[in-house]
Order: sequence, then C-alpha cells, then structure tokens
Amino acid sequence: MYAVEPGTLRFADVMIAALLDGGLDGRRASWVFWTIRYLAFGLTQEEQALAAQDGVHTLGPALAGGGYPALARVVPHLEDAAFTERFEFGLSRILSPSGPIAP
Repeated sequence: MYAVEPGTLRFADVMIAALLDGGLDGRRASWVFWTIRYLAFGLTQEEQALAAQDGVHTLGPALAGGGYPALARVVPHLEDAAFTERFEFGLSRILSPSGPIAP
C-alpha cells in the first residue's frame, strides 16, 4: 500500500528533512527513510499477527521435522517478542556511522 495522505506525508517530510539536515544526499535520505519505514511496518505486522494467534508461535512446531537446522538453533531468538528491542536494534544498525547510511 502506498498511502498519500496528509498525515503520512507530514511524517515522511519531517523524517526526510532530519536525514537531509544530518548531511545525507537526497537519494540516501529517501532510501534510509524507506528502510526505517519497512522495518517499522514489518515488525508491526509480525506483532499484530502474533496477537491474533493469542501469542502462540508457529515457527517452532514448523521446524520440528528437522529440515531447517540453522533455524532450529536460533528459534528462541526468532520467536522473541521483544519488538521494541528488535526495532531499536534495527534502527541503530541503519543509522550507525558504519552502517548503510555511511557515505
């Protein structure tokens, strides 16, 4: 969905202005904005889906057959519902001086 509504446009404008004021060029500011937006939307969608399932994770049972050994090793971390911490981690990686926004 591509929402072109006044509130959405105001939010995007303020966020991109901050990125431009921080020294990013137009392309990089736009792409960093999209990256942050998709991170937020993805985590929100996952959090809502988990709530709709009454907090019951389906990944662990799906891995029980043993066909995905790497996923099985980290499933407790993938099912971790610390959405705020995960968002802050992702955002810090995006905005890190050595991360994707570095010139």
